[in-house]
Amino acid sequence: MSKISLAVEVAGLRLRSPLMNAAGVLGMSPPILKRVYDSGAGAVVTKSVGPVPRTGHPNPTLVRVSCGALNAMGLPNPGAGYFVDEIKALKEMGVPVVASFFGGSIEEFAEVAGTLSEAGADAITAVNTLKGMAIDIDFRRPVLTNVTGGLSGPAVKPVALRCVWEVAEAVDVPVIGCGGVTTWRDAVEYFLAGASALEMGTAVMTHGFEVYGKVNEGIRRYLEENGFSGVKEVVGLAHQTGEQQGSRADRCSIRV
Repeated sequence: MSKISLAVEVAGLRLRSPLMNAAGVLGMSPPILKRVYDSGAGAVVTKSVGPVPRTGHPNPTLVRVSCGALNAMGLPNPGAGYFVDEIKALKEMGVPVVASFFGGSIEEFAEVAGTLSEAGADAITAVNTLKGMAIDIDFRRPVLTNVTGGLSGPAVKPVALRCVWEVAEAVDVPVIGCGGVTTWRDAVEYFLAGASALEMGTAVMTHGFEVYGKVNEGIRRYLEENGFSGVKEVVGLAHQTGEQQGSRADRCSIRV
């Protein structure tokens, strides 16, 4: 039995693994979020919610592209009040829950935060989607009703990784990496850049719920083969000089 631990702690929340679903992905109901948790996530993230119900943009709101996906959902949600009972239900199941919320003003953010019983910036997630678009060459018009949408998936990973690196250099609170995490290699890159935990979204669309377990297992093998006992030991390691890291050449391995 491996003694490698995938457990991490983010803002006082102890997670059994460093993976979560990205906000807006699979986050509408307790049964689906419970399935995410049962698939290997360390915590689950709710759909982004605001102070009042919102219908969002009309369809089509999502399109697959070669490098990921574009979405222009328009933040549809049933309002923060609805999620109070949903969060309670998940916590009763023993599932750690992170509430994602938005607002159009400081007052709205404060209102939703109060409803969800959160306060302060205990951690930072980087990044959200990047703005992009797709055009249907047969109908000769934009695919998305909103014309433009948020690009997610492998295409945004280099940008997101750079953002995590820069945020980790600038703040002392945990950073949660998000953007194109599909394989264990992606996950390890984010840890080395300074992320303490990760969110996965588009990867679930392309690889199914099993992707959480597969990435966890890859992380575990990487840690074991390179002489680390847990995720915490590699977080931010790329920021250190070779001298600070110490010599691991005698036990370093490279896998494909």
